[in-house]
Amino acid sequence: MKHYIVTGFYFFLGFLLTGCGVEIESDSELSSSLDQIRERAPADLSRRTRCELNSRPAKDIEGTFRSKSIRYANAEEISYDNPNWQNKGNPWISWEGLNASLLDYPGFPGGSRFFRVDHPVNLRIAVIDVRMIEGVPHYHYLTNETGGSPMEQWSTTKAISSLHAGLILRRKVGIGLRSKVFDSRKKSQWLGDIFTRIGVTSHNPTSNWVKSIPGPAASDNFVSNWLNPASEFGGRYGPGFAQIGSEFRYGGDGETRSLRNPIPGNWNSSPGTNTLTPFDMAEFWKRVAVNTLDPKTWIKDENYSVRITSSRERQRLFFNSQRVFGINNEDLIVFLYGRVFSRDMGGYLAGGLKSSAFVAAFGGKASLDDLSEGRWRLFGKTGSGYSNERGREESAFSGYFCLPANSDRVYEPHGRLVAFAINAQTKERGNARRVRDRALHKMVEQVLPGLKGN
Repeated sequence: MKHYIVTGFYFFLGFLLTGCGVEIESDSELSSSLDQIRERAPADLSRRTRCELNSRPAKDIEGTFRSKSIRYANAEEISYDNPNWQNKGNPWISWEGLNASLLDYPGFPGGSRFFRVDHPVNLRIAVIDVRMIEGVPHYHYLTNETGGSPMEQWSTTKAISSLHAGLILRRKVGIGLRSKVFDSRKKSQWLGDIFTRIGVTSHNPTSNWVKSIPGPAASDNFVSNWLNPASEFGGRYGPGFAQIGSEFRYGGDGETRSLRNPIPGNWNSSPGTNTLTPFDMAEFWKRVAVNTLDPKTWIKDENYSVRITSSRERQRLFFNSQRVFGINNEDLIVFLYGRVFSRDMGGYLAGGLKSSAFVAAFGGKASLDDLSEGRWRLFGKTGSGYSNERGREESAFSGYFCLPANSDRVYEPHGRLVAFAINAQTKERGNARRVRDRALHKMVEQVLPGLKGN
């Protein structure tokens, strides 16, 4: 029985304890059932964990974007262990590549003059374009000057919590995400179903349980050490804590392993924040998409229980370690697609497809199936809420899109992989989601013009 259909679609209001307001997932997005999401899913649901890109020649390290020359760089050139890598001046970042006329077009209610999206504070966007050059991943970053600006990312960060939970279960319990969890009454749930519930409904108590697997301090340190030393990730997701359990059983019927959950009672007095940059969110999804193809950025043998501040120590952890206790291919399948033992689709694929507007932005299911033999992918997570502190409604979506390589295809035979993060803010309630969705459409028009989003 698909119990996540029964328990998954919650309509609720939850007060974030960060002082940032009330988190409200969009009703129109939540109205999609898994049956509706399945209708817009790729025709081929083979569980791939990487985006298949063909290698390009060395000359393709140079490219163009909107008639301007750009340059792609590998992880070593970018030097991710340098905490200033997101700052201006780096040749692999186009700081004005996605500027604000983005939403100024006929037919959009009020245009940019009404929504003032021509001001960077109202639309924060970051995109990472990935190329394989002579077998090595190379990246170019695009933004509207806001990519390095930290802000509340709402429920989009729940994807990070889910992946981190898998790392901790591997490290501390010796099992991965292909597991059931049992509560004190021996009621069980598949972790893959839990991720589907979070990806589609954003249920806060369940998300707090997932984040309790590492705990708030380790969560904060994980983001600091792996993505950005300046970002914060110790916050919880509103009130409530799902009593899902702490007994894990690999494959549902293997040996039971126990994890002492650091139940987040200590968050009540010190709620913490989840403040990351758009580049952080896009970078997370880019690293998920590329995973072990780029060993310089993939998760290695550390559970990040302490904050690493030394560049030399960070370099030792990420670049020189040979022991990989981190996320493996099986864990990624659960994270991306939901339960391993089901042919059904879920996980953060369901999260990326939860709104028909998302699929339409990339050209629509029929066109994408035709271009890719049904192998295209759109993974992601939404988040939205009203910030009383900032006096505005905010709506975010981050993830990655993959059009796999096809040498017989005229359009993009090498394949395309684009990771992105969009966070729209409006003074007017009810408009932020529309601005976010239109920004996604315009981003696709500029970064992937041949897809002809509708």
